[in-house]
Amino acid sequence: MSFRTLEDKIQTIGNPVEMLRNASAGPYQFPIKAEFTNWRDEQKTWRSGAVLFDQSFHMTDHYIEDYNLIRDEILRVGEPMGLRAAGSKAYSTVAHESGWFPSPLPAVYSGEKMKPFREWLGADSFISNLSLGGSLVSDNVGDYYLTPYDIGYGHIVKFDLDFIGCEALEAKKNQPHKHKRTLRWSNDDVVRVFASIFNKGDRFKFMDIPASHYATCPYDLVSNDSKAVGLSHYPVYTSNVGGWISLALLDEGVAEPGTDVSLTWGEPDGGTKKPTVERHVQTEIACTVELCPILRSGKREPVAKT
Repeated sequence: MSFRTLEDKIQTIGNPVEMLRNASAGPYQFPIKAEFTNWRDEQKTWRSGAVLFDQSFHMTDHYIEDYNLIRDEILRVGEPMGLRAAGSKAYSTVAHESGWFPSPLPAVYSGEKMKPFREWLGADSFISNLSLGGSLVSDNVGDYYLTPYDIGYGHIVKFDLDFIGCEALEAKKNQPHKHKRTLRWSNDDVVRVFASIFNKGDRFKFMDIPASHYATCPYDLVSNDSKAVGLSHYPVYTSNVGGWISLALLDEGVAEPGTDVSLTWGEPDGGTKKPTVERHVQTEIACTVELCPILRSGKREPVAKT
């Protein structure tokens, strides 16, 4: 079935959540070489030296003449100082150590004020085809929308000019909001998930390495004492931590570093229709709340939870 605009697509399918959770798109594929050496050393180099991430293919409005000559010269000059080229596997994990929240769901799929935009936006656009995945499930697409205050950008929000959502955002400024933290995943639970690939029967959702997001916008449920307390975003393995971590947006009551929470890994009912999702069962992964960013100069290294 073909659609002309995003609004056509939503109206035909009936619910934007149904559309997004069963979209065929997987995680964003960065159009650069996967590895120049190996992703483990490339990860460690951004803390022990420096890495060169080639953005000239990823950011398509950035143009460089004599590209290869310039790139080779940068690497030649930087090599004695520890500069290393890094590929897409390492690049897909760097945001998690720095605390950048990479893929909040665009808040455009509902609301009358955004309807003209949806009627203008082509059905073949990125926003019209991205996917939503994970264990956090709601029929209301608004439950997936985030504010700059949730993801730690409140300090750069200015109200000295008008923009869509300005009034609503200003009203939320002093209200309770999520707190951005890092979750340190239990080593034992991660090993248990990996070990399930050898099961004859039920298996847990496969975890790719080093980055295990299988949708464009991954949202996993975080709980404490069986109560929903937030969401987890983009699980990755990083050599600098020596384990699996993810970014999280948590309620204030569980945001203190050292708090134990539980993350639901996998999608309900065997998984959605996304091509990246094999049939699987859900499981719980114990996590410990850490600071965000998780690694800071002069701060202790995180201790693995077992």
